Amino acid sequence: MNDGPNYVRIRVDAVQKIQTIAKSCSHFKIGKTGQALADRFDSEYKETYDRIEPIYRSSQKSEVDELEAYLIEYFQALDKYVGQCDNKAVGGGEIDSSSTYYVYVVAKD
Repeated sequence: MNDGPNYVRIRVDAVQKIQTIAKSCSHFKIGKTGQALADRFDSEYKETYDRIEPIYRSSQKSEVDELEAYLIEYFQALDKYVGQCDNKAVGGGEIDSSSTYYVYVVAKD
């Protein structure tokens, strides 16, 4: 990703999607994956969260890596989301190669 107008629009859209989700849940967590979202939810989150929502999709892993890190930093920095945003660290582990990568949010209603 770069810092051009399209990247700014992607960031703004992603922040707005997460803000909308945050209004209707008690907790949320931002993540990234190369798996199908339903598979990711079932394998990692179904015991703790109620749903998974796509935020951004790309064929470029680097775009997803950068956007996920930006979003986690953004929501961790705002007092409004302390105690609601469950991310403890910026950026997660490596994700397997895939034709499609996602930034997602899992939410507890």
